[in-house]
Amino acid sequence: MGAQAELKASNMQSRGLTRVSTAELERLLKAVHRGQFTFPLSRSTLIATGFGHVEEHLGPLIGLEQVAVLRVIVAVLAERRPRGLTR
Repeated sequence: MGAQAELKASNMQSRGLTRVSTAELERLLKAVHRGQFTFPLSRSTLIATGFGHVEEHLGPLIGLEQVAVLRVIVAVLAERRPRGLTR
């Protein structure tokens, strides 16, 4: 991998899931709960299951098992909720 490609990959990873909308994360969470993915999660699985438009921003989830994917998504969604708001 060239220096520019490595820098781009590093920058994308450092952004975490900030480029994925809350609505898309909620849709992803539902899909995981419904068993629509195989694990460890792969880019090809995301593309094949209708998440190709955000796949490049889901790098932190690639290679994780189901429980880890669920925990990460739930944590990110919780961080995005306004303080004091509970369901």
